[in-house]
This record gives sequence, C-alpha cells and structure tokens, in this order.
Amino acid sequence: LCDWTASSATLGVSPAGGTGNGTVNITVPPNLAGTSVLHTATIGGHTPTVNRTGVNCTVSLSAYSKDFSDASSGWQVDVMTPPGCPYSTVPGPSWIHVMSNGSGVGNQTLTYTVDQNSTTVSRSGTLTIGGQPYQINQDGLACSVTLNLAGLGSLPYGPAATVGSISVDALGPNCSWRASGRAAWAT
Repeated sequence: LCDWTASSATLGVSPAGGTGNGTVNITVPPNLAGTSVLHTATIGGHTPTVNRTGVNCTVSLSAYSKDFSDASSGWQVDVMTPPGCPYSTVPGPSWIHVMSNGSGVGNQTLTYTVDQNSTTVSRSGTLTIGGQPYQINQDGLACSVTLNLAGLGSLPYGPAATVGSISVDALGPNCSWRASGRAAWAT
C-alpha cells in the first residue's frame, strides 16, 4: 500500500494524508477581491489547481451630485469598490478639474475643483466615476443692471418737451429689467 500526503498553503485540505485509496476534501476560501486567485494543493505528488473568481467589481459613490454657488476647490467624493477592484474617471467639462484619485484600486477619495462661472447662466456637468454619474451644478452670477445717463443731455431740462435716453447695460442676456416712471409728466 502506498502512503500519500495532502497539503496547501491557501486551501483547506483534509485529511493531511493516508494510505491506499482515499478522498481528500478541499475547502476553497472566499475571494472578496476583484481579481481571480489561483490556489494549488499538493496531493500524493500531484498539484491540482483551483481558480477562484473575484467578486463583481461595482462602484458606489458617497454622493451622486453637488451644487455650487461659486468657484470652489478641494471638494471630495468617496469612491467605494471591493478590494482589488479598479475604477477610472471620465472627465467632464473643462470647468471641472479632477485633482487627485481620478483612478485607482479599492476605496479612494476623489478630489476636484470647480472654476468660477463668469456668466449669469447656471450650468451643469458630469464626471463619470467607475461608470457612475456624478453631477455638478453651479449657479450663474447674480444679475445686475448698470445705467448710463449720458444720453439725457444737459440737465436740468427747460420747460419745453425734451427727449433723452438712458442706456441700460445688463450683466447677462438672461437678466431682465423694467423701466417705469413715477411722475405722470415723464414717460
């Protein structure tokens, strides 16, 4: 009768040996990583292998959107993946800048900045982080109106009817304004 042994550094094997015919039970440990793991055992001089696939690499974010009223720096979003799972970021519009951890393996904190919005129109942009959309919304500048009184001519006006003009400059094309007179004799 032949004696044999069974061993493995990463698999559970039992019994550790025997004489003659026998059965070896192999216990394969869970693989919580995103990549496959190749396990080997030595049984009676033979080396069988077991390939254990990894978990499904999914990405989740600590938030899926952020609202801004002006320029900002040092903003973060946590990227969570199973151990060993990689992710990458598809950049958004040019006014959003990924500063660190735009790609990585496992849990990371992505840091980004947002440029000042120089218009009065709100805007939105999206970073795609590990396949997940992260939307950034930014308010436009507050509307304001400037008056140029040069078109009124010489003041004060005399008793005759006179026409003058006031130039209205709005900060942005979406800024509305309205003119109204308080005196019945001025239109």
